[in-house]
Amino acid sequence: MEQSHVLNLLIHADVGAAPTTAANSYINDLTDLADGELAVVNDQNMVLSAVTVLTDDRVAQTGIRIVGRYGSRIVYSDFIKAENIISVRPIPSANFAEQVTHLGYNGTSGAIQIINSNTYKLKVNFEQVGRTGQGISDFVSVFVESDTSATGGEVVFGLEQLLRLAFNKQAERPIRMAVLNSATLVPNNEFDQNITVVQGSKFIVSAAGYTTVGGVITAAVGDFIRLGSATETDAAVALGSAVYKVVSISGSTMELDRPVTGVSGTYTASADVELIQAATAEAANWGIRFTAIAPTHEVGKRPYSKIAFTLGLEDFGTTTVSYTTAMSLGHGEEEAIADLEWFTYGQSGFRYRADYMMPQYTSRVVSGTDYHQVAIAWASDSRTESIGGPGHNPKQLIIAAADTYADTEAPDIVFEVLEAYTTVDLGALTI
Repeated sequence: MEQSHVLNLLIHADVGAAPTTAANSYINDLTDLADGELAVVNDQNMVLSAVTVLTDDRVAQTGIRIVGRYGSRIVYSDFIKAENIISVRPIPSANFAEQVTHLGYNGTSGAIQIINSNTYKLKVNFEQVGRTGQGISDFVSVFVESDTSATGGEVVFGLEQLLRLAFNKQAERPIRMAVLNSATLVPNNEFDQNITVVQGSKFIVSAAGYTTVGGVITAAVGDFIRLGSATETDAAVALGSAVYKVVSISGSTMELDRPVTGVSGTYTASADVELIQAATAEAANWGIRFTAIAPTHEVGKRPYSKIAFTLGLEDFGTTTVSYTTAMSLGHGEEEAIADLEWFTYGQSGFRYRADYMMPQYTSRVVSGTDYHQVAIAWASDSRTESIGGPGHNPKQLIIAAADTYADTEAPDIVFEVLEAYTTVDLGALTI
């Protein structure tokens, strides 16, 4: 029996400074490292530079190791000898992306074809995608029948409502939607009053009525409004802004066809809310924007993941589909590093996962921070570390450094030393 793939993780905080202990000096106690700082040392704890790592006699004999300080504890990696290195993989941080797909009009072009006496059939297949490969896979199907004088609003709002109800029945809603309309932006059709919006409510409030700039047009039941920016924030309307249908108006309160998905706030007069009269909207093109919602992440229980989905259409005629933004897990996202940190026992330095009960640890992952990573795999030259007999004992060390460091700061120095020692170009990781 062989113990293989020993994995350690070390997280380098952005300490915002040059290394605490200079090259060729020794790390003897906690004060020689800042909390969260790493350094590359030889077997006598002498700090190495990109030059001395290639000339140090102790390195040639025993290799290098990484030392880090985590509060009142010093943690070491195993020794790594250059000749035993199997692979070195630099992984620059990269932002995640939620999938965005448009059915019909996408804010620039496209349309849902409006067909009389037609049954529109739409299937949405969605899958939870993560590093573990253990996410759910499911689908919802809806059917909307148009009448003998079909309108775009009839079809689009029917699809949106049925899909919303179906998604809300999931244990966790995977996708949110916004209805879009291609009617030309008309600044004079923006409301002349501030509009108060609460996310999740279908009621909006205006203390001074619902008239457009200069009091030219008054909103009526059956009209539509554009609310906020294309990203559903409290900002100027755009062609990609979500469109809502006016269901009722009672004094200062307007009821919309569905709860607002944009942010709460007081939307500014003459800028952030636009009226589209019914006839104008129905003469334009309609669309639905589908945006994936990231599943809840909980370290140790719900691994980091994203939602990917596809649309299946039947009897939609010439309706267009635009896969606008592909789902991406990114690289070095805080949630992914937190999962890895949990799996490796919070960088406690334990060699074999099965040998220990889950210890308590303080997470070193900083909220809102992305991490550059270097993954080093090597084979031990010891033949006594296997369980039950000799083996090649592959090991892996992952170093994750908050990607906000600058040239000559401690994380940059660590990566430069590793680049020199392994002769692998670490690219954007070294500055």
